[in-house]
Amino acid sequence: MPLGVVVDQRDEVPSPTQEGWPPWVDKYLLPYLREPAGWPITFAVVGHASVLQALVGLTAWRSQHPAFLFLFAAYVVMTLTPVRTEYRCTGAFGVVTMLVIVMWVSTFGVAWWAGRSGYF
Repeated sequence: MPLGVVVDQRDEVPSPTQEGWPPWVDKYLLPYLREPAGWPITFAVVGHASVLQALVGLTAWRSQHPAFLFLFAAYVVMTLTPVRTEYRCTGAFGVVTMLVIVMWVSTFGVAWWAGRSGYF
């Protein structure tokens, strides 16, 4: 074997952590995503988050102020963290990833509408 080449010779495929979601997430947040009775609350929260993200995104885009650009970058990181955590805990993308995608699509829709209609 040539020097500098590292070969992983394990036969098993590494699996995601078997721990699952943290207990507080499984108890307080995931029921709103799994049970249909909680979906209206989930969509209301996603709608409000989309409006707030659209406001920050449009402000960052138009003003080019470093504080707003940093805040928008923080929103991106904050919304990608649950996706990464879901993949790490379950080994696949699921309902949390779908919810983040819906939130960002609606954010861009609200931002486009607010920019075109003159609301912001």
